[in-house]
Amino acid sequence: GGAGAAGSAPPSDAGCPSWVLGPHLCYKLREVAPIGFFFGLKYSLTNLGLMLLPTSTHLLLQGTDILWTVAAALLINRERIGRLELWACTLCSAASTLLSLRVGATLTAPLLPLAVNLASPMLLGLCISTLRLATVELMRTDGPLNGTMSHGELTCFKLILSSLTAALGAMLLEGIFAQSLQALR
Repeated sequence: GGAGAAGSAPPSDAGCPSWVLGPHLCYKLREVAPIGFFFGLKYSLTNLGLMLLPTSTHLLLQGTDILWTVAAALLINRERIGRLELWACTLCSAASTLLSLRVGATLTAPLLPLAVNLASPMLLGLCISTLRLATVELMRTDGPLNGTMSHGELTCFKLILSSLTAALGAMLLEGIFAQSLQALR
């Protein structure tokens, strides 16, 4: 038999590179959705945080991001760090704090602006940990995509979803809540 003969198996897509709108779209979206949501929310809250507090205070609170990233990696991915990595994280956070204090940051702001500015580095930890989790899942050679998903395709999904989330956040913050935000300043 030639091509298309009865009884021949359909061509397999194994080994063919995955592409954005290709097979298993719902699976890809399900795995990447948390990353896109957390990244978009992080950008929205970062912009809001910059509107609510002076830059020096904002940067002081952003300096905690490495601690939140380590905590999220431990809780979500069950990753452990060694003593050297723990010291590096602690020293980086301490250095960020010292630099921010040098430019005059104080934590005398109202609670809500401080909470918004602290939520942003927490979300970064979630972004990085969910990115790692999805990368491992989507690039498994024994998974539905047979290890064919590229980093570029994953990034494309992540950016589309985070852009939609950030746009929605901007519309809410600049539209519905605009007057309330002015009162917080």
